[in-house]
Amino acid sequence: MSVVLRIKDYPKLKQIHDRKLDNRLCSHPSGIKQFHIHICRGLARLERTFIIDKLDENDQNKTQTAKVLGISRRTLHRKIRRYNLA
Repeated sequence: MSVVLRIKDYPKLKQIHDRKLDNRLCSHPSGIKQFHIHICRGLARLERTFIIDKLDENDQNKTQTAKVLGISRRTLHRKIRRYNLA
């Protein structure tokens, strides 16, 4: 999974994410696979929210949003389909 999130744009999310990451590592010492699934789902939610925010900031202009995110328009369209944002 590629992630277009830039944590610097969401400093509070980074603090929350780091705290949850530490808690899950402590509570799942032997469940690394389960831990990995939690991280992937969390990143997907963050990526979805980030894409929605950037689309809103760019008045739904996908070309401009892709430039801001540093990805191709095709990749942005794939992520829009993946996250049912169309």
